[in-house]
Amino acid sequence: MSESEREENRKKWKEAVNYGARRLVEIVISIFKRKYGDSVRAKKIECVRQEIRLKIRAYNHVGGRWQDIAKLEHGIDKLEK
Repeated sequence: MSESEREENRKKWKEAVNYGARRLVEIVISIFKRKYGDSVRAKKIECVRQEIRLKIRAYNHVGGRWQDIAKLEHGIDKLEK
């Protein structure tokens, strides 16, 4: 296999597995934590979810507008009880 074929296969693999997506999500989470801190004040899980949702909505409204942060809101309901 030639070097160019290997490079082409590597590019196809990266596209197929969405390589690099985690890095983008980590960047968004880092920005979010720097802006709002890495903790919540709420104690009950329902209130924790609501607090995080409100922070995400505030972030999006103020100008974050990253598509990835909106995806995080869908994962909030999966927080352990």
